[in-house]
Amino acid sequence: GTFLVRSGVLSSVHAFASDPGRGLFILALLALAAGGALVLYAWRAPALLAAGGGFAPHSRETYLLLNSALMTAATLAVLLGTLYPLVLDAFAAQQISVGPPYFELSMLVLLLPALLAAGLATFTRWGRDRTGRVLRAVGAPAAGCVVLGAALPWLLFGRWSFGAAAGTALALWVLAGAASGPLRQWRSGARWGMAVAHLGVAAFILGLSYVNSFGVSRDVRLAPDEAVEVAGHAFTLRGVDEVLGPNYQARRAVIAVAGPRGRQFTLAPEKRSYFSQESPLTEAAIDITPLRDLYVSLGAPLEDGAWSARVQFKPFVRWLWAGAVLMALGAAVAALRRRRP
Repeated sequence: GTFLVRSGVLSSVHAFASDPGRGLFILALLALAAGGALVLYAWRAPALLAAGGGFAPHSRETYLLLNSALMTAATLAVLLGTLYPLVLDAFAAQQISVGPPYFELSMLVLLLPALLAAGLATFTRWGRDRTGRVLRAVGAPAAGCVVLGAALPWLLFGRWSFGAAAGTALALWVLAGAASGPLRQWRSGARWGMAVAHLGVAAFILGLSYVNSFGVSRDVRLAPDEAVEVAGHAFTLRGVDEVLGPNYQARRAVIAVAGPRGRQFTLAPEKRSYFSQESPLTEAAIDITPLRDLYVSLGAPLEDGAWSARVQFKPFVRWLWAGAVLMALGAAVAALRRRRP
């Protein structure tokens, strides 16, 4: 992604400077990082057979290998969807676009079994295990994850969604696997890195499921002193002021928001006009809590002092970023932990 965007092959919605001259440097840097990892894998591969003499088809190693293969396939699916329009345009002079349906379906097909394998691997022994023992070990946790997964979205949002229920059950399944294991491994710190990383995976799944299932985006008309309700919040336009910034002038709306449980606050989105360019830009106002983000973007002025606006309600969206941080932290803990003999 870095190479494709910064070299100018692809355009991005983010404000990256396009510099084709940097493409070769970035490509060499990525080749060094990826090539170093592949060399390390090739160097350490003989140690796997030398240490354990291989592993049976039904073992923790098998599920870890399956998980890695599925994650690699997901990466290739994203790369294919990104590059296929460019290749088709270059060799067949046909222009197409690959949209969200392709990426959503490919990720669902590949990551669903990967998450199931991630939870199942923690219940399975190294080297070899018996199917009957594993089924007995996962029976109660799996049933609990399904029941809680079906109930939790209703308790949090007052309505039910199959996607949210399935995502919650998967997140709980990953957590259940991370919490399993002998007590001595927890005391020695052998499972802390894995547990933190799996906690991050669970947080990411919850955030993704709830944003897609319960997120709201509406274009509304905000008239002075008239309340408009979106996602359980009442928005009232109190006025629009002219403001002058260091390199722009703007019209700033003052919007009073009444949220659930009596919480009240004010949002101030802006429509900015920078001196260096003609087209106006929108500066969204955001209210952040651990369980949701609320965005208001100012549109165009309407008659009678009203304004158009876009209101977005994104539940658990911060959990996506928190999950990524926890996954990286878990990897660091696992890498830095001093192994005991």
